[in-house]
Amino acid sequence: MALADFILASGSPRRKQILEEAGFEFEIRQSDINETSNIDDPVKLAKNLAESKAQTLSASESGRIVLAADTVVAFDGKLLGKPSSEAEATEMLESLSGQTHLVVTAVSVIDSSGNQHTDAMSTNVTFRKLRKIDIENYVRTGLPMDKAGAYGIQDSELNPVEKYESCYLNVVGLPMCTTAELLRRAGLTIEQQIMCEHSTYEESAVGSAK
Repeated sequence: MALADFILASGSPRRKQILEEAGFEFEIRQSDINETSNIDDPVKLAKNLAESKAQTLSASESGRIVLAADTVVAFDGKLLGKPSSEAEATEMLESLSGQTHLVVTAVSVIDSSGNQHTDAMSTNVTFRKLRKIDIENYVRTGLPMDKAGAYGIQDSELNPVEKYESCYLNVVGLPMCTTAELLRRAGLTIEQQIMCEHSTYEESAVGSAK
């Protein structure tokens, strides 16, 4: 059996899907770390967590390429992680309703020689005004509970996003343009051209986000 291109240090089904659709072959080894931190800058925090995830797994996978990522949502001076309860998920969604927030995803790759390569992308995201009943129904599905900021831009159960600036996949949780470049730096040959959508999206102009 041929060795996979790299190891993905994440149990995220969204990151798995994005990489599979880009044509990569990889193994999954979830990297569990303590995500408690005093860092209040969203870019620094996302990079720190992504690097820690990659380092933790790489320690037991010497000589293999390891890829890790972390997504942070920042709004009104606060960092919004994964909600710990339905009440917290509801509170997050109510605070984001009708507002613009920042989504940062950091990607970190450790190459077969142990060198680490890290970068991050930021995207401004604006929510439509959410009805209370829509928030309640969405929270009941359980979908917000494993997502930073308590939402997924791709979740048709809520379709929370009115517009975003820059990369859609960054908001989902893995910007492929950044990821492909880091894998190249790690020595992985990538023959296909990896494209991300980099544009301003407005719901009124092109329909609902998927």
